[in-house]
Amino acid sequence: MNNDDDEGDLRTPAGRARPGLPREGPARREGRTYPRSSPLWNCSEVFSAPAPVMGAYPKGFTEWATKQLRCRAAEVLHVCSGMLDNSAGGVRIDIRPAARPSACADGRALPFRGSVFGGVLLDPPYSVEYAEALYGTEYPRPAHLLAEASRVVRPGGLIGILHFLVPLPPPACRFVSVHGVTTGLGYRIRAFTLYRREQEGLWS
Repeated sequence: MNNDDDEGDLRTPAGRARPGLPREGPARREGRTYPRSSPLWNCSEVFSAPAPVMGAYPKGFTEWATKQLRCRAAEVLHVCSGMLDNSAGGVRIDIRPAARPSACADGRALPFRGSVFGGVLLDPPYSVEYAEALYGTEYPRPAHLLAEASRVVRPGGLIGILHFLVPLPPPACRFVSVHGVTTGLGYRIRAFTLYRREQEGLWS
């Protein structure tokens, strides 16, 4: 793996359904394949709303993750928001107009001044194959997304990223915790990693 920027271009093993892709898709996400039970997120039901674009959280995850950010839902910036809608609160950013975000923008170059959000939640494509084949975008390195998130979050605010990787802390931030996230037996596990932006001058 290339260690440039602390991460390589993460690639995943070939799946059975589509060469070069993990075994993920609407049928597995919606519980229509074996085992015929809802994928798990704190024993919740599967998220099965119609998707205009690829990219969705397990049902209940957004509310749980917002609590981990320790701020009001209205203060959260959602980067790579996918099919997240207005009910989640906050500001939704996605590079794809079809996702109907609050604003179309690249998560590596956000159109906001610094230190304005109470928390940032990132859900980027998890691999080169995911980005190209499922989302029609290039793979954004987590280090670049986190650096921009650390710029726009307020001092003392939290950043959460859902990914296969557990990245190193972004600039001016420290690692807080990491949680395993899965949508059921036989599914890939992801890491939800939290970082806190340090309050400038607090200890100096």
